[in-house]
Amino acid sequence: MAKIISLRNAQYPLVAHQVLNFSDWCVDAIAGTKKTLGSTVVNSSAPSEPSLTNGKNGLVTIPLFNMPLGAIIIGGSVVTETAWAGPTAVVDVGQVAAEGAIDSLITNFDAAATTVAEFAVSTNLRLGCKAGYNLYAGLTLSNVDSTAGRIHIFVKYIIAGKANEVVPN
Repeated sequence: MAKIISLRNAQYPLVAHQVLNFSDWCVDAIAGTKKTLGSTVVNSSAPSEPSLTNGKNGLVTIPLFNMPLGAIIIGGSVVTETAWAGPTAVVDVGQVAAEGAIDSLITNFDAAATTVAEFAVSTNLRLGCKAGYNLYAGLTLSNVDSTAGRIHIFVKYIIAGKANEVVPN
C-alpha cells in the first residue's frame, strides 16, 4: 500500500460539447444505418447523402464523445435551445450497454418541453469512462417528422493523473 501525502496540484475540469439539430444525421451506433434526427431526408442537412433514412418512429443512437482513457465524468447537462417540434423526442445520454440500451447519465430528457437537466455521477453509475468508453445519446422519436429542434449536451470530466496547476505553498 502506498503512502498518501498531500498534493499541491490541481486540474481544470474539461467540458465536451455537442449540438444536436433536428436536421442533422448520423450513422446509428447500434443499427449501423444512416439516420436523420427526425427530419425528412429532403429537409435534412444532407438530402443527397446515399442511403440516408428518416430516424422517426424509433431510437437513433448518436455517437457523442470519444472519451479519453482515464476520464472520470464529474457532471454535465442537456440544454434545449429550440424545443423539438413535431414528434415526441426523448433523450438519454450515457454509455451503450451490452444489450444496446443506454447506461444513462441522463434519462428521459424531453427535448420538446424540458429546458435544462443537469447530472452528477451518483453511486449507482460507473465512474465515468475510466476504461476509455465512448458516450452516446439515445434519441427516441415518435412517428412524426421533426420540423425544429436544437439541444446542447455538455459532459464535464477530469483525467486521472493529470495536473494543470501546481500551488507553490
